[in-house]
Parts: sequence; structure tokens; C-alpha cells
Amino acid sequence: MALSSVSDAQTQYGANIGYRAAGSASMALLFAEACEYLIGMRASSASEGGRSMQFDTASLKEQAKQARAYAANSAAGGVRHFDFNLGYGR
Repeated sequence: MALSSVSDAQTQYGANIGYRAAGSASMALLFAEACEYLIGMRASSASEGGRSMQFDTASLKEQAKQARAYAANSAAGGVRHFDFNLGYGR
């Protein structure tokens, strides 16, 4: 889905946050795209009528970075998981 609004990005973020559980590199890339869109389209802080709000862009940047790394590892042959019985495996 092409992102054209913050609402689209929020929907894509929510729909793809489970990329690890699903084992999906494509979901990871969509999740990273949503994070990056949200970073670009939201101010880091806002205030109105004596109230203020902070938005943690550093957290979204880290989430996007981790999702892209997951997708890259999947494309390079998969993610390796530790099994206490067998050691490292796929």
C-alpha cells in the first residue's frame, strides 16, 4: 500500500508490527516504511493552550532499523534462533 497519510502509516504500522512472529521479511519492510513515514510526517513536539506533547522519533528510528536488519538477515539465508537442545539453527 502506498502511504499517503499518517492514518495509512498508522494502519500499516499496526498491521505489520508482528513481522517477527510471522517470520515475514516483507512485513518487516512494510513496518520499517511505516515507521519512517511517521518520523517524517510528525513533529517531535507540539504545544497548544499551555499543554505540550513530545513524540519519540528515536524509538521509531530504532524500530525501523531493527525491521530492516531483520529483513536483510532473512534475505541472506534466514534468522538464526538458539535451541537449548540443538544449539544454533534455522
